[in-house]
Amino acid sequence: MENKPGASMMLSASEVMRANPDGYTLLYAPSSLFAQNPHTLSSVPYDSFRDFTPITMAARGPLVLTVHSSLPVQTAKDLVTGPRPTPAS
Repeated sequence: MENKPGASMMLSASEVMRANPDGYTLLYAPSSLFAQNPHTLSSVPYDSFRDFTPITMAARGPLVLTVHSSLPVQTAKDLVTGPRPTPAS
């Protein structure tokens, strides 16, 4: 086992992507590496669908979306489509 932290796990993903596909090199990573990074970072060095094959789900846990109490939203849809706060001067 070798830990390669950093860059939202893209360092380890890049190394595994370049490794010989011998069945001995595995990447244990959260789903955000594949589902979130490509949409929230300006570029990622891999294609989630082409470069990796999922083999199992190892764990499952809750996610929580929170906003500041002064923001006038009640749902995730409100957050995306609702009015934008006025910038402070």
